Amino acid sequence: MTPRQAQPRIAVIGLGSTGSFTVRHLAALGAYVVGYEQYGRGHDHGAYAGDTRLFRLLYGEGADYTELLIRARELWLEFQAEQDAKLFSDVGLLTIGPSESAWMGEMEAAARRAELPIEVIDRATVRRRYPLLAALGDGDYAIFDPLAGLVRTNEAVLHAINSAERWGAEIHDWARVQAIEETGREVRVWSNDSCLAFDRAVVCTGPWSGELVTSATRPVAIDYTLHAVRSIEHTAGVFPPAMLMTGATGSEMVCSTQPMSDSRFVKYFSTSSRYPEDGCPARTADGISARDHRLDLAAMHRIAADIDRRLPSVFPQPVRGYRFYDSYTRDHQPVLGWLPGSERLLVLDGLSGHGFKLAPVYGEMIARLAVGAPVKIPDSFDPRRFTPAQTQTRAERPSVRDDDRLRRDKRDGAAGLQRRSS
Repeated sequence: MTPRQAQPRIAVIGLGSTGSFTVRHLAALGAYVVGYEQYGRGHDHGAYAGDTRLFRLLYGEGADYTELLIRARELWLEFQAEQDAKLFSDVGLLTIGPSESAWMGEMEAAARRAELPIEVIDRATVRRRYPLLAALGDGDYAIFDPLAGLVRTNEAVLHAINSAERWGAEIHDWARVQAIEETGREVRVWSNDSCLAFDRAVVCTGPWSGELVTSATRPVAIDYTLHAVRSIEHTAGVFPPAMLMTGATGSEMVCSTQPMSDSRFVKYFSTSSRYPEDGCPARTADGISARDHRLDLAAMHRIAADIDRRLPSVFPQPVRGYRFYDSYTRDHQPVLGWLPGSERLLVLDGLSGHGFKLAPVYGEMIARLAVGAPVKIPDSFDPRRFTPAQTQTRAERPSVRDDDRLRRDKRDGAAGLQRRSS
């Protein structure tokens, strides 16, 4: 038996934010890995779409994240150097919130514990440095994170998948997985016209995970963020390159601004909870796939009014706007680990807005878990915390396409099952 034949055969289903890095890490670890993506590489349906995302090292969302973020930044810089491409830019991040905010306090405390460089800035100094922020509240102050950056998301996903191929991974584009069937000896993955057998499978399908994994207590819901793009050519030197604002209670993000990769436009980023009147019906996997992600005129007007209320006289009218969907858990912590009741299936789901900045480290953790390598994973990520009843995979195919072919392949067994070998 060759060394490659001795490695586990692993399927990675979904090659978006975390799936692309999972397949890359598995291939680099020497696993015999096949990646499935239902759309083309770097498609615009995923949570990562929209050109850029902020990477912030200071977190108020929990103590588990600081160590992971430090590791993620290392991996981003290593990956960028390896790819010889501009995927991560140091821009710094100014976070603004009320002085009574526990979230702001936790950010500052986390930075002190990890000995990270920060600058705490009072309201008067913020207004003096950035005149366009004159509308700050009386109790507001800011924390500047000099190690924060900007990640070029679509390009990073493409580079991660292409890198996995160079490491020996097999990538199936435009291959929607209709069912996963776990037996005592293997996992069977049914996609398009074929069925392949693996030792293990990792499900990283985000908002689409409910098509493959079901549970009476499944904690993941689909939600979306809204992005409105505006020109920033007149703001240089009078407005921070990247900014995040917390809510009145300081417990959640209200909005953020971040430059696009061409540096000529800025993206105003907010959550659906800020716009309950948006009335978007696409809270199902089929809805995400079918819906036009562009914001309509009414939604654009609402966002423009919100921006002008929070940041008066800063930006002109938006030039375009989009919705991008993600999966969220009740506690806003990811689901990362072995699927309850399974010995062959792993899940990485419910990233709750934390996905892309941590994608390299999430991919590293679940890849090492899949091949049996030592790995430290926070207990707060354990899938079992939500699932007293056994979670099951869908053995039947949820779509009606080619049902007769699928039934025939299952019935014929060996005729429809192609075992992976080198």
